[in-house]
Amino acid sequence: MRWGGPDWIGADEIAALVVVAAILWSAGKLFQESVSELMDVQADEETVNAIRTEALAQAGVQGIEKLWVRKSGLELFVDIHVEVAAQLSVSEGHEIGHRVKDRLRAKFPILRDVLVHLEPWRGDLEPGGEPKQPA
Repeated sequence: MRWGGPDWIGADEIAALVVVAAILWSAGKLFQESVSELMDVQADEETVNAIRTEALAQAGVQGIEKLWVRKSGLELFVDIHVEVAAQLSVSEGHEIGHRVKDRLRAKFPILRDVLVHLEPWRGDLEPGGEPKQPA
């Protein structure tokens, strides 16, 4: 005779379905996390904002046009488009870019690499693209 009598005859099947559902849910969650790792998903918003704030603190940086922070394994890769004054020489802009990279790598040891791209800051250009003259 079974425990619980004939009213409990389907309990094994129900318990098995509950276990199957738990296994499928766990497998789906693990699959989603693994795929995210392979797809270079953007880092969490708090990390992205901290990197943006630190880059903006560098002298010569007028703004951030684009910022991607990709997670790869235990490390992060940063692609950042930094806006600098349009009238700067290539050498001056290049130096600011290196300072941004060095500053970010020093502040965030988890960064594997930082790729800095320079953009002209549009706030100091006339509508036709010419630098504004000092007032």
